[in-house]
Amino acid sequence: MAPTSAATEKTVPILSFDATVTIGGATTSILDENGQKAVVNATATSLGVSQNDVTYKGSVITAESRRRLSSGVSLFSTTYQIVTTSGVVVLVTSGSPEDLYAALSTAIETAVSTGQFTTNLQRAAVFFNSPALANANVTSAATSSFSTQNPDSHEDSVLSDGAIAGIVIGGVFILGFVAAVVFLQCRQEKTRTKVAAYS
Repeated sequence: MAPTSAATEKTVPILSFDATVTIGGATTSILDENGQKAVVNATATSLGVSQNDVTYKGSVITAESRRRLSSGVSLFSTTYQIVTTSGVVVLVTSGSPEDLYAALSTAIETAVSTGQFTTNLQRAAVFFNSPALANANVTSAATSSFSTQNPDSHEDSVLSDGAIAGIVIGGVFILGFVAAVVFLQCRQEKTRTKVAAYS
């Protein structure tokens, strides 16, 4: 008998880490939804990953600066330094998780040092209508340590005890309903036959 080969499913590891970005020159202390979208978009673009792979987690104000707009007039411009944190979750489709993490960490650091992250943020601010970040600049970025998950391909096919119980109860209910309909149909048919026989 010749051996048979079963199709094997390869599980793809999932790499996750946080990206912390320091933004200077923001004109608001709280990022609204559009500002958060701009940060997510700029982070994803700077990392070279899909925007769907990045989620906004939060931000903290680390500094505030006030500047007098003109002499003799009490008009001030206030800007804020905000540190944002975004979660990054990507599939490791080739190479090792360590290599992918190293490449992504390098990409974000390079984007900051070349000014590309600032450009990405300002473009995203315009696109998402977030004027508070339109003139902001990214002064630093860092990544947290990473973690990986290796999803078990068999976990998707395993049903919980509750799901199994629901299927059994539903099946019994359907069988009982079908049996009742058949019984009533047969009984109605016998009644018609008896009425026809007596007529």
